[in-house]
This record gives sequence, C-alpha cells and structure tokens, in this order.
Amino acid sequence: TQLQWFAQDTGYLSPKTKLDLLPDHASIGDQLRHLWPQLQAAGSLPEELTWAEFAQQFAVFQANYAAMQAYAPRPFAQPVHLIVAKNSARGQKDKWLGWQKHLTQLSVEVLRGNHFTLLQEPKTVQQIAQMVANHLGRPMSLRQ
Repeated sequence: TQLQWFAQDTGYLSPKTKLDLLPDHASIGDQLRHLWPQLQAAGSLPEELTWAEFAQQFAVFQANYAAMQAYAPRPFAQPVHLIVAKNSARGQKDKWLGWQKHLTQLSVEVLRGNHFTLLQEPKTVQQIAQMVANHLGRPMSLRQ
C-alpha cells in the first residue's frame, strides 16, 4: 500500500515489517492516524517528530507519488549521476531505480540513509556536494 511504501521510503519501517492496516475502505487520513502509534510504539520515529510534521511528510510523499505516476521518461543521451539512498525501499532492490533503460550514460552512487535523511545529515550533505562538484569538474567550496 501507499502507506507502507511511505513508511519504508522514509526509513520509519523495515521493508520486511508488516503493518496492521485498516481495511481498504478506510480513509487515507484514518489509515495514517492508525499508522502513527504503531511507528511510535516500534521506536521507529524520531522523538522530536510531531504528528503535524509526520502528516506533512505524508502529504509531500503523496504529491511526489502522484507526480511520479504521471511522469513518462524519455531517452536522454547526456551523462547522469544518480545518488541513491541505500535504506529506501526501491534502492534496496534496484540501485538504478529503473533509469538504466532511459539513460545511455548513467553512473550511480549509493549513500547510507534513506530518501529523507540524505539531506538532513551534515556528513551526507558534504558527500553529495563533493560528488556534484566532482561531476561538474569544479573545486568544491562550501560555506561552513
């Protein structure tokens, strides 16, 4: 389900863990409110994460999911460097995330973390900045 994918993609849930979900006819809001205490009880959520932030993350996830469903990739012949979160559900199955069939010049870098933590941890942000600088052929200079 979309909720399970959200929980796995954020790293809040192991891909092998099954959730106790409400029946399919339950609203997505009810499903999300049902998911929240399960993830809290499992110790999967950051302590400082509020319900409002969690609900906002899911709203962003839904918008991204809708955009992804509507997107129709076309072949692209320029070099592309893909940065993949190791702990995201799709990154564990296919480091290329399906892009190799659309891109002729593709390289992949797999980083520790999940889709949401990649840009939250200073060390990972530095790694990404260095990768981008290397691929652009420019020296890296970041404000500390």
